[in-house]
Amino acid sequence: MRNSFIVGLAGVGLLVLAPELTPPARAQRVVNVEPAIDSQDVSPTTSISGLFRTPGETTVDPRTVKVFVNDTDVTGRSTIDPNFFSYKPDSPLPSGENNVRVTYQGNGGEKRTVRWNFTVRKPAEQLDIDSVTHNAASEALGAGATFLVTIEGTPGARGSVLLVTSDRVRTLPAQEVSSGIYVATLAVGQNDNFDGGVAVGRLTSDGQVLNAAAPESVQFSGATAALEGPLVEAGDAGDSSDETADSPDTFPLRPAFTSHTNGDSVRGGFTIVGQTQPNATVAIEADASRPLFGGLASLNEDRLVDTEVIADDNGKFRVQVPQASTGSGTRYTVRATASKDGTQSQVTQITLVAD
Repeated sequence: MRNSFIVGLAGVGLLVLAPELTPPARAQRVVNVEPAIDSQDVSPTTSISGLFRTPGETTVDPRTVKVFVNDTDVTGRSTIDPNFFSYKPDSPLPSGENNVRVTYQGNGGEKRTVRWNFTVRKPAEQLDIDSVTHNAASEALGAGATFLVTIEGTPGARGSVLLVTSDRVRTLPAQEVSSGIYVATLAVGQNDNFDGGVAVGRLTSDGQVLNAAAPESVQFSGATAALEGPLVEAGDAGDSSDETADSPDTFPLRPAFTSHTNGDSVRGGFTIVGQTQPNATVAIEADASRPLFGGLASLNEDRLVDTEVIADDNGKFRVQVPQASTGSGTRYTVRATASKDGTQSQVTQITLVAD
């Protein structure tokens, strides 16, 4: 009967070890321990404490109390009285399982030992950003070009880029393409025309937020770049009088992808559809890139498509891109250049991500 009583107390969180001849009604216990028995995700700076509960006039002799944490005697750095003990570690406890052992005697001389374990969480890694770089510093990017920002910093965080200009702030999601390397992209539009923009890299993790600005300003010249290549205006000599402004001949030579936008997700193989001038020759390349196994800070690239197609009479073109062998997270970079009547357009590029 005595043993079942003691086990029952332990089952509800009361730590008991009574001597063989002590009646259960006189058992001394340690209760309300902190951290709790078998608790998880405990702070590494936690305090360790407990209450001595004694029946009747029985008391604990504080001179006999010894406190051990991870088998190290910390009695001299603990607060102890007949009813209570407490210990505050001088330095953070190690992550993983920690153990506490308390020994003491009652006023009758009975020796008792209490033990329990708890698990300390791994401390959050301090965020750090080593560098923020981009490709729009030395030369302004034109419409259709891809703005690329790279953040190098703490691995395993969530990354993003703030593109700050005089009239707005855009947030670009960044993907960790290899350990500690984050990349964000943006397709430059025809209305993107500014200099003096600021690219701010941002990493967040476990409630921490860290920002760092690229040292070089950002320059876009979208409106100017959109005018490259000859355009056939409605109403030119030889055109019919009822031709509308959206005739295929009015499209610029520079290809525009109409089936996808930059950053879209794709699954398996996919078909790229685009628009240029009628009967133009379109050179198309598609590469697949991925993080190397083991988290190395480098990328492999596979050329999936390297071909030329002829746009139809309406300027439409299409090409099939096969599925890369690398699966989810693969980044497909598709580039197109059009040529017609001895004139060649600038490159149009988009990046797509495999689901």
